Amino acid sequence: MYQVRADIEKNRLYVTIGSAADENEMMAAIQEIELAVQDLKEGFDCITDLREYEILIDEHEKFIYQAQKILADAGMLKVVRVIKKFGSLGHFQFDKLSKGVGYHAKNVNSIEEAEKFLDGDAF
Repeated sequence: MYQVRADIEKNRLYVTIGSAADENEMMAAIQEIELAVQDLKEGFDCITDLREYEILIDEHEKFIYQAQKILADAGMLKVVRVIKKFGSLGHFQFDKLSKGVGYHAKNVNSIEEAEKFLDGDAF
């Protein structure tokens, strides 16, 4: 399960990732990300909601890397990952791969915290 949405006004991409059904679904998500970033200006921010994400097997990490590379190459500036407060380690898979792409994300526990961080409000 995934959802991709671009907010042109805020110049922000919202990506929600749950457990992927198969490689076709992962490729569809990548294609939606590729299309969505075309609507955004260089320097856009991204909020990735991983609260329902399930860790992928190592062979599927190429899909995460590919999506992250698309975002970095499109000019993404800041990334905030929304993670479960307890009981989830999925964000570590994203952290590991994003280092290879050349960026680091801030981890928070809610969409509201992510919005406040990117809007420059303290939380």
